[in-house]
Amino acid sequence: MDVLSRGGIYVPQHDLWLDPHHTRPVAFVTHAHADHMKKHGHVYASPPTAAMMRARGALKTRFHTLAWGEPVAWNGAQVSLYPAGHVLGSSQILVEGRDGERLLYSGDFKLRESRSSETIEVPQADVVVMETTFGRPRYEFPELDNVMEQIRSWCRDVIAQKRTPVLFCYSLGKGQEVLAGLHGCEFPVAVHAAHAKICAVYADHGVSF
Repeated sequence: MDVLSRGGIYVPQHDLWLDPHHTRPVAFVTHAHADHMKKHGHVYASPPTAAMMRARGALKTRFHTLAWGEPVAWNGAQVSLYPAGHVLGSSQILVEGRDGERLLYSGDFKLRESRSSETIEVPQADVVVMETTFGRPRYEFPELDNVMEQIRSWCRDVIAQKRTPVLFCYSLGKGQEVLAGLHGCEFPVAVHAAHAKICAVYADHGVSF
């Protein structure tokens, strides 16, 4: 199975676009971050991703939602989605060709368990195309629990000075991780309207903060 990187991932044998960078008549989209979503004609995605794309302006796109592991026939292939663990609804895309060869495109993924998204599930595949934003060995990140404790401690220190702590983070993904980490704290938390819009989608899919 040939795989081309031409402004997204393209599988020519099945005329299949995965996360294309430009508008296409039909595309499979892994998640609703701006570098992965465009206003395509038709989009196959998980239900949370479809809802978040609508919330972020893809109002004219026709969405076809797939449950995890649910195959859809596409030009001689079977295509299905599996949790990627990156943000709520983020998907890996499994393409099974006519000859049984299995291609897995990871999109953005996260191996550790998340406070606000599904746990990654990796199906068997013959070929894996991975997105590795921080794949180089020089990137080493601290434990999330330690980071969240530092954030909570800083917020308390700022409040003790009779000031208001302000945290800057992405409205999709990082914001929800921070909200989950602040859950149960003794101080109230308010969010920007952009965060509130995405949190409403999370709540619709069973994740509340």
